[in-house]
Amino acid sequence: MKVLLIWPNNPEAVLSNELSLCEPLSLEYVAGALKGYHDVKIWDLRLDKPLSSLAKEYEPDIIGLALPFTTILRFGWDTAQEIKTLWPKCFLILGGHHPSVSEGWMENFQADFVIKGEGGNTFLELVNDIERNGEKHRPLKTKVLESPKVIDYDMIPKPNRELLKHHQNNYFHSIYNPVSLIRFSIGCPFSCSFCILWKLTDRKYITKRFDRIIEELSEIEVNNMYVVDDEAFINPARMDNLANEIRSAQIKKKYHMYLRADTAIKNSSTIANWADLGLDSVLVGAESFSENELIDYNKKAMVSDTIEAVKIFHENNIKIRANFIVRPDFNEDDFKRLEDTVHKLGIDLPSFAVLTPLPGTDLHAKHKHELIANNPDLYDCYHTLFPTLLHLEHFYELFSKLIYNTSKKNKEISNNSPMFYFSNDNYFEIMINKIRDAHKLYELI
Repeated sequence: MKVLLIWPNNPEAVLSNELSLCEPLSLEYVAGALKGYHDVKIWDLRLDKPLSSLAKEYEPDIIGLALPFTTILRFGWDTAQEIKTLWPKCFLILGGHHPSVSEGWMENFQADFVIKGEGGNTFLELVNDIERNGEKHRPLKTKVLESPKVIDYDMIPKPNRELLKHHQNNYFHSIYNPVSLIRFSIGCPFSCSFCILWKLTDRKYITKRFDRIIEELSEIEVNNMYVVDDEAFINPARMDNLANEIRSAQIKKKYHMYLRADTAIKNSSTIANWADLGLDSVLVGAESFSENELIDYNKKAMVSDTIEAVKIFHENNIKIRANFIVRPDFNEDDFKRLEDTVHKLGIDLPSFAVLTPLPGTDLHAKHKHELIANNPDLYDCYHTLFPTLLHLEHFYELFSKLIYNTSKKNKEISNNSPMFYFSNDNYFEIMINKIRDAHKLYELI
């Protein structure tokens, strides 16, 4: 059967496509499951021509629409409506992170099926059933299919990157241009209240075999690798062995990875090993410089861990992207204190996120009745869903100044990148202005 997989576009995102544009790896995994069984095309609406143009030359049997983020839902709904208009006889299947963790705002989608979880194999089974039974397999109302929980990485097919090879040089992530995404593992044994990822694997850390990793790295032509594991270094002995395998295969790449500060300080030799291999930068969830706030987040880490980790990374010439949480109860002094802390620590690539009760998290379950808006657009970590201590307009003014000022200070130190999401054009300034004016969105709700 002819299967069209679509990645939607959000033209209004604060973090615009001009600041970060990564390949849709989840669709490549679905395409990998279908490879050899069905004719598959991936359509990235951030880069490809409109669906109305595609419809003039292509007639799929089945369309899979990704809903990777809560903030994509409004535009995903518009895309689903367009799909139904352009290809009314097509089966429409929804999947992705948001429908896997929440039913919120999903009731109005005109879809035949919704797949929850790691959906490649489930998608293949569904396509096979539709091929056998045709219209008889179309449900009277949207049917939700639950994929089995992953207990072994061998359950997950290899991603098919060939379908988007023509876009490879268009995908980038800040200073890494071009970039390709890869996973070494999924899952995390920690249980931070603001995070959902540990729930998806029941806190299990599930690793990919070395031979599969080496095969993927060997096939990827670009030099920059964005390792999108939930936390790659949970098992340091394994990561040391993987580094040795990559060396033996004579693969030379530059890596950006997620990493907890306490993991780094407990395994400094492993960090040094990977620095020698090509670990260029890390994203550390510093979150806060208040011990009480870290306890509230169930972070199970201390402020001193971040301070010590910064030293280890800099000793190994690894750039640090540290993320800090901006709380809704911040006052003016809190914003200034956070700005000074980032500067004193020497964070190379600072980033900031407003405390956001993402759907499915413990934070959302605990506080969902306190939220000041019911708008999926606001779940992007740049908008507050909680009441703020300061007037909302003043809160966003200080938040935008925090990002701008840390950027300005870093630009004086480095010519490479003043902060992680940066462009040499005016897109960073556009981002700052969107954040400064964010209070206006609440007036429309």
